[in-house]
Amino acid sequence: MRIFVTILVLIVMLGILISTHEAGHLWTAKRFGVYCFEYSVGFGPTLISSKKWTKPLIRLGKKEEVKPDENGFVHAEKEELVASDTPSKGETAYSLRLIPLGGYVSMYGEEMDETPNGVKVPFSRSLNGISVWKKVIILLAGVTVNLITSLAFVFVYSVAFPTLKSYERFSVSTEQGNISLYAFHAEGRINTLEFNESDTIYSPVPAAIENNGTGFIIDPASKINEEEYVAVFVPISQMGESFLPNLQFYKAAGGFVVTEEREQYGLIAAPDANMRYTPKDDDNISLTLTIIDSSLEESKWFENRRSETVSLTGATLKEESLWIKSYSFYKPFGEAMGDFASNYSYFFEMIGLGLKSLFTFDFSNLGGIVAIGSGISQLSTMMGFERTFFYYGGFIALDLAIFNLLPFPGLDGWQLFVTAFETIRKKPVSQKAKGIMSTIGFVLLIALAAFLVVKDILRLVL
Repeated sequence: MRIFVTILVLIVMLGILISTHEAGHLWTAKRFGVYCFEYSVGFGPTLISSKKWTKPLIRLGKKEEVKPDENGFVHAEKEELVASDTPSKGETAYSLRLIPLGGYVSMYGEEMDETPNGVKVPFSRSLNGISVWKKVIILLAGVTVNLITSLAFVFVYSVAFPTLKSYERFSVSTEQGNISLYAFHAEGRINTLEFNESDTIYSPVPAAIENNGTGFIIDPASKINEEEYVAVFVPISQMGESFLPNLQFYKAAGGFVVTEEREQYGLIAAPDANMRYTPKDDDNISLTLTIIDSSLEESKWFENRRSETVSLTGATLKEESLWIKSYSFYKPFGEAMGDFASNYSYFFEMIGLGLKSLFTFDFSNLGGIVAIGSGISQLSTMMGFERTFFYYGGFIALDLAIFNLLPFPGLDGWQLFVTAFETIRKKPVSQKAKGIMSTIGFVLLIALAAFLVVKDILRLVL
């Protein structure tokens, strides 16, 4: 079921981003009078295409309504048909094609000077027959729509949804100042140890673990078969999750200094991120939990903590008998906008890594359609599909905007580059050369997409 919903979310998300991008090109092109043959979402064979319109044409100097043929164009025996001088209803075909990895708006003068089936279009309605500044606006319209969509999505994510947290953070005063400590709301039991509604599991500090992850130290001196390990709880979801299956055990890091202050709040060891141990089913585990009663005043939480030791086996760690609860709250608008800015900072950082990988031919930080689907699935586990749709959609929209500005054949950035080149040169590039370069670019982009699909699949299965 999750796979089905993930695919559905992916299709809707890409459909919105691609269709709005191309709609930006179409709307501005029509505003400036450019003749548009087709608005297509996707590439390849046509799945659906509009053919319900009639095409107003000038026939021997007289305007009349004539019906199009199966390809959307009009024939008249021994008479030349000329498109009207201004955009007319029904002159553009709207199509949905098989491969949902992009889209296009086919405009007169973009890559050819002739129209399908010989329909004559005035040069004034060609992409090359309008002012350069109008052409630039048309070419930038798709990217602009993507940016606006990205801003809207991330704004909704940051403001419209409550913040989810599975822990409380509280402060304790020390001689060096206030320190922040953590408490996870727990519900259920471990063996005979029952957790009341107000019971929380204490953690002194987050810690770095394998694969650049972060966990919370629960017991710095847990034992597995009498050998000491640092027990770390690794939250996966913001919406609550089982406690025991998300425990990880690490050897203590060497060189960790136990100060009097650290010892006071229970930090006597830190995990070595490179030395994780996965318990076997028959391993004997001794785990000491520090419990805090959250019904007390927060200032009394730490001093009234209590310790409970439970005996487990490796098999017990698979049980879902104890649940970490989450709670939600709305942040003040100023804090929400701070999160908005932080999200964009992170987005630009990730896109920068992707572009670096692309230009250095190191594809480790690049992902295709499979990676996007995997990312949606993982994020939805943490925050739900609704939040994931706006968060990930905002990221992909920004990524599409920046990627489309690259001066590579087949992308908007290439068209802008050619326009600038022609303006400086004061001479147009031949349509044949443009067509060849666009075809080469399209083939290379499809090849890159196919390569990334294979790479992402191998990464998932291996």
